[in-house]
Amino acid sequence: TRGTGTMRLVACVLSILFFANAGSVVASAQDAASAHSVEALLQSFRLADPELQIEVAAAEPNVVDPVSVTWDEDGRMFVVEMRDYPNSAPGGTIRRLVDSDNDGTYETATVFAEALSYPSSAVPWNGGLIVAAAPDLIFLKDINGDGIADERRTLFTGFGQGVPDAQVNSLYWGSDLWIYGSNGGTDGTVSALGNAPPVSLTHRDFRVRPDSNVIEAGPGFSQGGACDTEFGERLLSLPTSPVRQTVLGQ
Repeated sequence: TRGTGTMRLVACVLSILFFANAGSVVASAQDAASAHSVEALLQSFRLADPELQIEVAAAEPNVVDPVSVTWDEDGRMFVVEMRDYPNSAPGGTIRRLVDSDNDGTYETATVFAEALSYPSSAVPWNGGLIVAAAPDLIFLKDINGDGIADERRTLFTGFGQGVPDAQVNSLYWGSDLWIYGSNGGTDGTVSALGNAPPVSLTHRDFRVRPDSNVIEAGPGFSQGGACDTEFGERLLSLPTSPVRQTVLGQ
């Protein structure tokens, strides 16, 4: 019974808890570990609007190092875990979480896919997930229903590789039924597998139609966190410019 707005709030809360917990590592040598529990973190928040409240949807050990979250058509949560950040061998994972009793808490977690190279984002498609893991967009799908991705294939390749937190990310469905993404500022020349001509993404973001193996460069570029308004206007984000709008087309 949770609506889209609630799901977005849950995603934000996951990010908040992740960064709050990451920041607590610095202080861990100075005070008790109990001061950095999920319960303690919840008590530390101060909300400006008394109508708002924060609930725990998932916490360690069910999620570790989360950087992005999405839901499939069955309401299952998929959490992208960049566990190989900042310079380890490919060790990122996708965790699948299930809320069986629909109370908003995801009590079951399984590893959907692993050994991914700095995965940063995922979006549902064709009964599975498309995952951004530079230099590729990868399709993952559970064929036999055991909660683990049996199918794993590259759809597009050639995205730039550089600093892990500035690579391809922020996949989302646009209102025009294309999948949009942030290029992260690392450029690259990307092509679909097959005979499709490569597309330069120098200072550009992109959109794809995976059903027809089409990729197009888009105006402007963002490091991460791009989204559409309800009117289809694309908003971009950079560390030095948190919100900017693409006004003119390519």
